Amino acid sequence: MKNQKGFIQIPILIAIIVGVLVLGGGGYLGIKQYQSHQAENPSESDKQATTTSELSEIEKLRQEVDKLKEQQSPSSTQSTFIKNDAPTFSAGTLTNAEIISQIKSATVYIKTEYGSGSGMIISSDGYILTNAHVVKGASSIKIHKLDGQILNAQLVGTDEYKDVALLKVSATGLLSVKLGNSDNAKPGSEVFTFGFPFGIQGDVSFKEGTMSRLLKDGDTIYIEISAEIHPGNSGGPLVNRYGEVIGINTAKYSSETSSTGSAVGETIKFALPINLAKGMMDSLKNGLKIVKKPFEDELRSFDDTLTSITERRLTATQLYGEAVDLSTTDYEGASAKAKEALGLIRGNNAALKTMSVPQVSFKKLIADYMLLEFKYDEQHMGMAAGVVILVIVKDPENIYAGRAKATIVETGAEIQKINQTIDSTITTYRTAVDNYLKR
Repeated sequence: MKNQKGFIQIPILIAIIVGVLVLGGGGYLGIKQYQSHQAENPSESDKQATTTSELSEIEKLRQEVDKLKEQQSPSSTQSTFIKNDAPTFSAGTLTNAEIISQIKSATVYIKTEYGSGSGMIISSDGYILTNAHVVKGASSIKIHKLDGQILNAQLVGTDEYKDVALLKVSATGLLSVKLGNSDNAKPGSEVFTFGFPFGIQGDVSFKEGTMSRLLKDGDTIYIEISAEIHPGNSGGPLVNRYGEVIGINTAKYSSETSSTGSAVGETIKFALPINLAKGMMDSLKNGLKIVKKPFEDELRSFDDTLTSITERRLTATQLYGEAVDLSTTDYEGASAKAKEALGLIRGNNAALKTMSVPQVSFKKLIADYMLLEFKYDEQHMGMAAGVVILVIVKDPENIYAGRAKATIVETGAEIQKINQTIDSTITTYRTAVDNYLKR
């Protein structure tokens, strides 16, 4: 019986083990399926935990970025410049090297049969902006690019009174400048001039300075700058610290001129605001042609010089009168007045000798006016000699003093004669000039 009982228990035990294995295996598979399901479809509590964890990591990263920003210097965060074949414009201020890199490839050398100047490419399809006086009267306009390429240009539009011209070359894909807003330029702002001074080809010239002020001349507003402008710079870009063109380099002025008419000594430099050109762009592209009369520029320059000569001569006349009055009482004062007057007259004489009469219809009238000014100078020289003798002798009864007084009286009488003639001459001359320059 014992053996049978044991025999019966063995199958029962096997059945129990198999059942456990089946149930266990099913449970194991169920658990794996549940875990897989949970991974694919997390519960709301799991989602919140995951999201909270991710936000925590993002917040940490944000704080680290903020710390890095605080550690950076201001100059390193002001601008981003990417070296590329094409100019890259940044929203921030640029270094001088970055400005040069952006602008010089779009600055061109302009050659005509009358001279040379500068210009700037303002569009990739070949529009070039410059001063009207750079291409005035030209039938041949050559554009020399920095890469050595030479292109023929056509004059599309020009306004010689505003001194703005638009050219066009047959080319595409050109590097161009970025036009800024000249209204944003303020006195003290940094500015930079580009161009080819004195007509010297090669690399583009770069000069830095500041904006001084805005000046109005008639209907035109100019930007006065301290950055250098020389003959040949005309038409080139005036650029701000952001690499944007805010003006067109145009002219410089000096109270003194060389024998060739160039400004010498201390000068002030001017650029046309770029907003002037931007406002004219559609008209220029549509063929605007506003040209000056023949010899108009020459007449204006001549008239300005002659007006200055007349003003200096009137001042000298007053000084000589004061010197004569002091010649017997205040020798030092008389001498100082006479020297000042003599300096003015010598300056006038030198200026008159370098002036040429514009070939306008009333050129004889102009020549007559100049001749009268020469006569004034001659008489003033004699008066100066008389005053100097009186000052040196310091004795009214001396024979030389008597001769000096006689010379002063004679020259004074001659000056009065010239005055009677010159007043009508000046009036006639002024009317003729105004009529000729009238638009």
